[in-house]
Amino acid sequence: MADAVPYRAEILAAVACVHHAIGYQGGRLELRDVLEVLPGLLVAPMEPRDLLGRAGVTMRIGYHVKIGFDSSLPLPERRRVVAHEIGHAILHCGLLSPNGLPGVPFATEAVGEAQADFFAQELRALRRAKRAPRSSRSEGLPPHARAAKRKDLGAR
Repeated sequence: MADAVPYRAEILAAVACVHHAIGYQGGRLELRDVLEVLPGLLVAPMEPRDLLGRAGVTMRIGYHVKIGFDSSLPLPERRRVVAHEIGHAILHCGLLSPNGLPGVPFATEAVGEAQADFFAQELRALRRAKRAPRSSRSEGLPPHARAAKRKDLGAR
């Protein structure tokens, strides 16, 4: 499915920009970190009845983009929905675009939804934390601690 998403490279570039903006190095991504670096984005819980059967909604209001999500959803599902709606805000509402125009076109609602799903999946995908090079991880340790660490790792 991900290979069939139109503008896949542009979506991955948008995800990379967000990861770079928050200094993401791997591990669990905190959506609050993402929200802090997106100017003009307003996120608020909404009553399910106001969402007309949807889990979330994104709308442009002047220079701002508002995301509403179903307040009754369990926390993991709320995170997924908010990440999906951030995808709409960036890809289809031009949140990061200097002229406010959408960055990624979509022909149908289904394509737009698939693009936002792909964005959310990539944004929240667990990445291996970047580690310091092996030689520098034991720098600063006294000689006996470095020897013990080598022994624990099976080195001679």
